[in-house]
Amino acid sequence: MRLISHLNQYISVPKAKHQPTVPAKAQAQFEELQNLIRLVTSLYKENEKHNRSFNFPTETIANLHDCSF
Repeated sequence: MRLISHLNQYISVPKAKHQPTVPAKAQAQFEELQNLIRLVTSLYKENEKHNRSFNFPTETIANLHDCSF
């Protein structure tokens, strides 16, 4: 009986969720930012190929790359 009550208490206690450390969270956000910059760059280059009137924002993309490192 006592073992069952301890087991029930153990099961009823909510489990602590694993919280990522600050450096791990920052690294994940940095990688996501890098991936998004690469995606936008490739989309703009693709748009430039198909639409001759589109001007690739070279300075803006360069600034994004510089600020993200």
